[in-house]
Formats: sequence, C-alpha cells, structure tokens
Amino acid sequence: MCPKECRVNGVNGVETSETAETGASFPRSPRPPAAAEGLVVPLTMPSVGRDPSELVLPQSKSGIIGRDGKPTTELRLIAQTAGPLLLAVAGSGLAPLPCAFYLAGIPAGLVALVVIALLNDYSSIILIKAGVRARTFGYEDIMLAGGGKWAQNACRAALVVLLFGTLCGSLSVIWETGQSAAAFLGWTFFSDDGFGRVVLLMFITAGVLLPLSLAALGEMMVVSLVGVSMMFCFTIYTLYAAASSGGFSRPLEDYQLSAVPSVLPEAASMLGFAFWLQPCVLPLMRELPEGKTGERIMVKSLHITFGGSTFVYACVGLGGFLRFGQDTPQDILNGFDGTVGGVLSCLFCVYLVLCFPPVVVPLREVHLLLRQPTFLTRQVARPPAFLMR
Repeated sequence: MCPKECRVNGVNGVETSETAETGASFPRSPRPPAAAEGLVVPLTMPSVGRDPSELVLPQSKSGIIGRDGKPTTELRLIAQTAGPLLLAVAGSGLAPLPCAFYLAGIPAGLVALVVIALLNDYSSIILIKAGVRARTFGYEDIMLAGGGKWAQNACRAALVVLLFGTLCGSLSVIWETGQSAAAFLGWTFFSDDGFGRVVLLMFITAGVLLPLSLAALGEMMVVSLVGVSMMFCFTIYTLYAAASSGGFSRPLEDYQLSAVPSVLPEAASMLGFAFWLQPCVLPLMRELPEGKTGERIMVKSLHITFGGSTFVYACVGLGGFLRFGQDTPQDILNGFDGTVGGVLSCLFCVYLVLCFPPVVVPLREVHLLLRQPTFLTRQVARPPAFLMR
C-alpha cells in the first residue's frame, strides 16, 4: 500500500522516492516535469464515491494544469472564459436599451439594470455549483439529477424555445442591418426587395455563421476579442454622440426621471433579454480545470461578465436616451442617418454575426442529447497518468 504522500528527491531525475512516514526508499519510474521541482503530489486513488470538487489538480510553478494537461494561469483562464461570455450576453439586446430607459425613466432603469444583473449573476453561480455537485455540466443532466425526468423534458422544451427563438430573432436583425449596410456600400442587389435579399441571407448564414458556429466556446477567443472590442467602440461612440449633442449638460426633464407604470413590464423585458446567459455557462465549464479550481475561475468570470455588461448597458442606454430624448427610437441604429448611420450599420452587422455562434453551442448540445443521451456523461475524476505508475 503506497503511503499518502511521497516527496521526490534528487536533481537530475529520480530513481528512488522516500516515504513521508517511514523514510524508507523504494524504486520509482522517472519523474514527470511537474514533479521535477520537489513538489508534493497525492498518490492515492480517489474512491468512486468521492466528490470531484474535493480533488485538486497538480500545479506547477507556472500555474494551474489545464484540461489539456498543459500549465496555465488562472488569469489566462479567466480571460478565455469571460471573453465568450461577454460576447454571448449582449448581441441584439444592445440596440433597444435606450428605448428601455425611455420607457422606465433613468432612476428606475438604473435600478432595474443592476437588480437584473445581480439576479442573473447569482442564478448562474447556483447553476455552476449544482453542476460541480452533480458531477456533470449538461444543463439537462442537472435538471434530471434535481427534478427527475419531467424536469429534464421541461428543461429541453424551454431551451429549444429560448435558444431557437433567440437565434431566429438574431438572424432577422443581422439580415436587416446587413441590408442597411449593403445599401450604404452601394450594393443595391442585396438591399433591394427580391432575390438579392435572399442571396444575402444565404451568404450570411452558410458562408459566415455556419463556419463560426462549428467551434466550441473555448475556441472562440479571437472572435470574442474582436466582438468585445466592437462592443466597447459602439459604447464609446454612443457616449460621444450624447456629449456632442449636449445631453450631459442639459438639466434632466420630468419625462426622463419619471416612469409610466403601464410600460414598465416592457422595459423590464428588454433589460432581462439583454442579460440571460445561463445556457452558455455550462459548456464552458467542461473546458476548465476540475472541481473547485474550475468553479472559482467561472465565478470570477461571471462577475466580470455581468459587471462589464452592466456598465456597457448603462452607458449605451443612458447615452442613447440623452442623445435622442423624446425621439428615442426602439432601435438605436434607426436614430443615426447618413454616413454615420451607414458605418454603424456595417459595424453592428459584423458584431451581431460574431455574437451568434455562442448561442448555437447549447442548442447543438440539446439536439445531440436527444439523439445520444450519454453524450455529456463524464467519468469520475482521476489523477494524471504519471501518478498511477
């Protein structure tokens, strides 16, 4: 029986190891790179019933060992996780935010924005903790573990309606902004009514969205960087437009401070749609380290995601509302015309295309689980292979 811990001795390779309890030496195969610096590593095999959240992955001095077996750092993993989440959370929900503030008023709009962000952040963390406890990161599997078969079927129906409806709505917005961009660029064939519009939709779907949607969430780092950068550029220009029009220097009027109770549900629905993210969280967990390490990284990434998106939403909503006042359109892009409107349509169309793929991933998993129920089944966590020698 191997003792609980063994400390590696030597400098240029190990032929013997010394037990922590008796000091006796016994033969050992050559040490792996992770043990070359004299680190203490567990050698006991976890029992089948042991919670994977209690397991600690081996760490090197360069940082955490990722799922791919390569050393990494927590900061890098947080950036790789928060990027796709920031890309998935906004999308087409960015455009109607000034209208939401127009309906709710600035004070009520800000309060609702913060409350909805906190609720989504908290519910996402609960979902992650449930996945760690249930030893699975499939949305439907968690519902099956917590509520049985009926809860799993209800979850499937809700996911299909939510995700498929969102994708259809996003595709419609992409098509509309694409036509505006084509008209600005002088491509009348794609902007006029008729066959050209169909060709534009087919090109966007098959030529751009489909290739991007084949990747996993963890493989969208470059796409995320481009999309998030465009989101911040759009935010900065909205604030600039509000400032240049005198929106920040004028005193606030009564209609900007008061809310109409009859339209508050509509404003809340706009803000709530801009924050939902839960179906996209679990697929990313499977690309993080096991147990508490992965949970900690995801929780920090969620805080960054919802904190950053709340800041962006407040800037876009307030900036657009102060810029247009009582003429605030339902879609902020409709408020800009001329060259500025054309350029914004082009950029926003590209931004929406980049926001589309993260929503496809959980919907694809729902389809795969219907055909192969064991698609997301995971084995009990094991130590790395070199510890089993």
